[in-house]
Amino acid sequence: MKLKFLFFLLIINLSAFAQSSKSISNFVGGASIFENGKIYGKVKTLENVCEIDTNYINELMRVKVSNLHFVNYFLAFDSATNVIEKKVNHDTCHIHKKFIYDGNVVIENDLLNNKETKFIYSSPKKMNTELLAMEWIDSTDTPRRYNYSFSLIYNSKKRLTGWIRTIYENDSVISKLKYDRKFRFENYNKIRYDFCYYSPEKKYTKGKKYDTYFYTDKDGNVLQIFFYFNERKQVTKYVEMLKNKKHTEIFYEYDYNLFKKITKYHYHLNAKSIYTYNSKEFLIRKEVFDDIKAKTPTKIYNFYYEFDIHGNWIKMFDYDTDKILVERKIVYYE
Repeated sequence: MKLKFLFFLLIINLSAFAQSSKSISNFVGGASIFENGKIYGKVKTLENVCEIDTNYINELMRVKVSNLHFVNYFLAFDSATNVIEKKVNHDTCHIHKKFIYDGNVVIENDLLNNKETKFIYSSPKKMNTELLAMEWIDSTDTPRRYNYSFSLIYNSKKRLTGWIRTIYENDSVISKLKYDRKFRFENYNKIRYDFCYYSPEKKYTKGKKYDTYFYTDKDGNVLQIFFYFNERKQVTKYVEMLKNKKHTEIFYEYDYNLFKKITKYHYHLNAKSIYTYNSKEFLIRKEVFDDIKAKTPTKIYNFYYEFDIHGNWIKMFDYDTDKILVERKIVYYE
């Protein structure tokens, strides 16, 4: 089985990078730390299936319930790479939606809740255009429509720094939020510029430290999230502060421009995990520490993958047992 891995690596070197890749992390609620969130080639359907039992997941993840690290999902694409069907299934989230594309209109059918929503964009290129309106029928069978407007904010150098989004219904303002251009994660380890919610009451910190999230729950507990960056704009540290105490702290290491390692501190559990990735951003090793200050791991997991001829991984294995952890069933357009 492990010899097969080397064979598929050779195939990847010959073919994978000649094809354009598509990130699927946003479609499934964020890619797992255990999965590379890219697909190559003209994929028609993709099904992600967890092949291991729940107890093994719990032991591996050190949590009481399964989560996004091993999530079952199904995606179907049209020939233009639009998602036309999405299913996500795990303990806390069950989604089954189908999508219809008609010019600048996307119709979303929520099959679980028997609800249809129409999204109207400024042009057919959805990812690069503004959302103009959203239409649906509420629980009282009343047609509803939200209209969206955006005003852009520029600095003295005429660079876009943020925007203000206003939502109207029947000429009444429903919501008015200010967004600031900041960094956020993609695939749980890479970052990119994006628009994240900016609390008007919270000052934006300039420099290496970026306050990217600020939330107060009904009991007045404050959650803050901070990012730290190096000179290459790569994230080097992620910090979650809950009630003014460190809840989680994550350190990121690079070999110049290649992502290499994550060290994650769980202060509320007094535990630590170290994840090591190869140059293709696939997880190949996980070390578990039962104490944050410990230098010797209590458990070590090693992983390897099997790839298809398009360069997509189709199986993830436990290296020591050869047990399949996750399998991806992929169908391509001819």
